[in-house]
Amino acid sequence: MNVIQFNRKFFFTCGVICALHPSCIADSLQVAIYHLPTIHAIGPIDFQVCSRFAVPPAFILEQPFTTNQQTVNTWVKKYGHHVCYWIRFRLENTDSRDVEAYLLMDHFGKMVLYELLPHDTIRYAGGPGIAKSISTPPHQLQALQFKIPGHQQTTYLLQLSSSSDDDVGFDQLQISDNAFLSQSFLQQYYEDRRIRFLQLLFLGFMCSQILYVIFQWMIVKRKEYPYYFIYLSLVTLYYVHKYYMQMSIYWPFAYHPEIRFYLKSIFLMLPYFFYLKFIRNFLEIKSLNQRIESNIRLLEKMILIYVAGDMILRILFPDTEWVNDLLMVSIIIVFSCCLYFISILIKYHDPLIMLILTGSLIAGFGSLIGILISLLQVNSNVMQTNFNSLITGQIGVVIETIIFTTSLGVKTRRMEKEKLKAQEKFIQQLQENETLRKNMESIRNKIAQDLHDDIGATLSSILLYSNASMNKQSNTIEEMKNTLQKISQIARQMIDDMSDIVWAIQPMQDSMERIIQRIQYYALPLAHSKNIELKISFQEEIKQLKLDMKKRKNIYLIFKEGFTNSLKYAQATCIEIQFYIQNQLLYMTIQDNGKGFEKDDIHQGNGLNNMKSRAEECGGVLEICSALHKGTRINLQISV
Repeated sequence: MNVIQFNRKFFFTCGVICALHPSCIADSLQVAIYHLPTIHAIGPIDFQVCSRFAVPPAFILEQPFTTNQQTVNTWVKKYGHHVCYWIRFRLENTDSRDVEAYLLMDHFGKMVLYELLPHDTIRYAGGPGIAKSISTPPHQLQALQFKIPGHQQTTYLLQLSSSSDDDVGFDQLQISDNAFLSQSFLQQYYEDRRIRFLQLLFLGFMCSQILYVIFQWMIVKRKEYPYYFIYLSLVTLYYVHKYYMQMSIYWPFAYHPEIRFYLKSIFLMLPYFFYLKFIRNFLEIKSLNQRIESNIRLLEKMILIYVAGDMILRILFPDTEWVNDLLMVSIIIVFSCCLYFISILIKYHDPLIMLILTGSLIAGFGSLIGILISLLQVNSNVMQTNFNSLITGQIGVVIETIIFTTSLGVKTRRMEKEKLKAQEKFIQQLQENETLRKNMESIRNKIAQDLHDDIGATLSSILLYSNASMNKQSNTIEEMKNTLQKISQIARQMIDDMSDIVWAIQPMQDSMERIIQRIQYYALPLAHSKNIELKISFQEEIKQLKLDMKKRKNIYLIFKEGFTNSLKYAQATCIEIQFYIQNQLLYMTIQDNGKGFEKDDIHQGNGLNNMKSRAEECGGVLEICSALHKGTRINLQISV
């Protein structure tokens, strides 16, 4: 009851507007009849408007109608597609036979025609209940077919409604036969060739981009390409369903116009979902900002939930306009979230990110400007122009796809550079591995040589002493004791040499701290047994210095040779050992206060030449300074 009272007040208000409007005397819209000589329009056209779409025709006939075209134009500008429009007109058929006619009313997606019979009887005459198939000629897709009874005047009531996919306006109510309808369609078809050319050009551009993305995916096999492919496909389908008449693509949108209503959220909202997934993977946002990546994932889930809910709402409430309004609000919210993400990501100043986000902004703002222009054209008097609001969205999409192609080139070059760097790094690693292999081979050969020289020579000495002792016919106890003592000394020396080799090849001994510990372990007992004062000093930070096996082995053996020489020949009372780093060089100094020797005698033995060869082997420099009665100083310098 409340709804009926509201509608009565609404109709009463409209009637008052008609009565008081200053242009009520203006000519009203007439019925245009073509190629139907026996059909005549009787009287003017009456208009009415209702805020409810499911109102029965009988209720409409009880309300006041208007014949003023200016009033109708005011309704259109004020209410747009949010209301249902009703037109009452009368036709006379002077022929005795029923005449088949076609009614065409531009700018409305849904037309229902009722025939008013005597005794207040209302009969359905034509509308969406008449199914259209693939065999329906294109010129009949937008027309309403009905029959005009012969030899009588008939009053008709036409219900007009539109979704936001269609423009709203009253240009002409045209009634004609099939031949004129076909001729008119062809004439309009050729007059729209400029629009058709532009739309087909756009369609060709989008299809080429789709094929380009498919080929790129087949070559590169990156997971973000299918997302962009689906995005482009949905955007292309959206504009095809808007321009299917101009593009001459009638199936399925012309034969099943309800698709345009039920799939609206898929065409308008679902592209955001796939574009966000594409952006998230193409820019690898997870490595840039995990919080933004999580928020984008959440928005993707919300979009999917909304699309599913929107389709359910359209099935449950097919005649309500608020579903479309909710979709527009949701699109604005999603676009605002995208602007927030862009404001965060643009701070990284990465050329690839800047390109992709620029394309996203252009495409988004193109669509938003188109929506705003459409709202201003339909729902207000701010903008009165025939400018196609979809053009801005198409321009934005074209620019975005061009930027995407550029971004793809940028990323491809970046990937090639990264690949080259990886290859160079791999080659460098191979070279390092080869160098390491050669070093290891050299080390193995050196160990084999040391084992052969030291152990082989030692075992040979033991064998000679043993054979000499056995072959000698008369061995005194003293001689036997001397021979065994020599064998014992040789064996002990072999054990020490083996210990040095094993210690040198162990990876855990690669720090200077371990070398110093080894030196202390070896030198302190010997110096103590000879009553020699031993001083070992080093910088604290030198303990963490890492050395390879060759350097630590030769440092230790040079020390051992020099220290042993001081013990045996220098007759020193104090030996000082120092380690320090200066100018990226490691210094080892062994100095005693013994008797020293002349420089000319350096080559004469005591292992001094052997020490120099070990220094050269590890890339170092050995310097020996000595003078009679002034002690000896050994300086080793190695780069670290």
